[in-house]
Amino acid sequence: MAFLPIYILNIRFTIVIDYFAGIYIELSSGKKRKLFLICSLIANIGVLCIFKYYNFLNDNLSLLLNDLGYVNRIPNLSILLPIGLSFHTFRQWVIRLKFIVVIKRPRKTFGIYALYVMFYPQLVAGPIERPQNILHQFYEKHKFSYDNVTNGLKLMTWGFFKKIVISDRLADLVNQAYSDPHRYQGFPLVFINYLFCLSNILRLFRVFRHSDRRCQGHGLWFDEETLISPISKINSWILAKMAYSLSTWFRDYLYIPLGGSRVKMSRRYLNLLITFLISGLWHGANWTYIIWGV
Repeated sequence: MAFLPIYILNIRFTIVIDYFAGIYIELSSGKKRKLFLICSLIANIGVLCIFKYYNFLNDNLSLLLNDLGYVNRIPNLSILLPIGLSFHTFRQWVIRLKFIVVIKRPRKTFGIYALYVMFYPQLVAGPIERPQNILHQFYEKHKFSYDNVTNGLKLMTWGFFKKIVISDRLADLVNQAYSDPHRYQGFPLVFINYLFCLSNILRLFRVFRHSDRRCQGHGLWFDEETLISPISKINSWILAKMAYSLSTWFRDYLYIPLGGSRVKMSRRYLNLLITFLISGLWHGANWTYIIWGV
């Protein structure tokens, strides 16, 4: 809301659509059930495509038309990508399919549903928490805890320190050297290349590790246990844990519905290819991500 207030309408729109779609999918059957599912898909994928993929698709259309001797007169959109769009879209997909079974207080389901989607400690960088792990905590009564607040602040501060003070500063050195590599020869150039490798590792590490600290810190404020908190004592598994929530989402909601591994070998390879292709596209609207996924 502080970033761009009108963008709250995007989340409200998809929350309302998915909430009622989930209810009617559960109560309907046959073609009606499929119709509600399609409406939900159009709403979610439509919002995601407009904000995240529209300009990418339009730019590639322009290149294609130019090769054919035509001019693409469709303008690009001058809009910012809403913070956490991909994550709250994926979270809604998970909860829409399961929240009716998990929640046993029908009159209060909409508020709990919205709280799950907009739970801000996990909104920007995940993890994609499963409803059965966190919904029941929203019904529990939590008292203010000074220790939780201070411990949460310590975790968050340590995460910010590692990201801003260590990783970002190291990246500045590498970027400065790589912007004019001809100035460096011999050992300094070798050293810069090692720093480049280290900075890339830290860049990857900082995203997940900082998200872990931030999620834990915010979660402690509310006395909530997130996917990360109960198992975060094993620091060496941070990357695996953060990636786990995303990889299991693709497994459960894309790979298995496509047929998973219970099909002939050629179809199994195709399912894997589609899953990783979409995984790459999810990470960014750029051909580099698509090629990486493939």
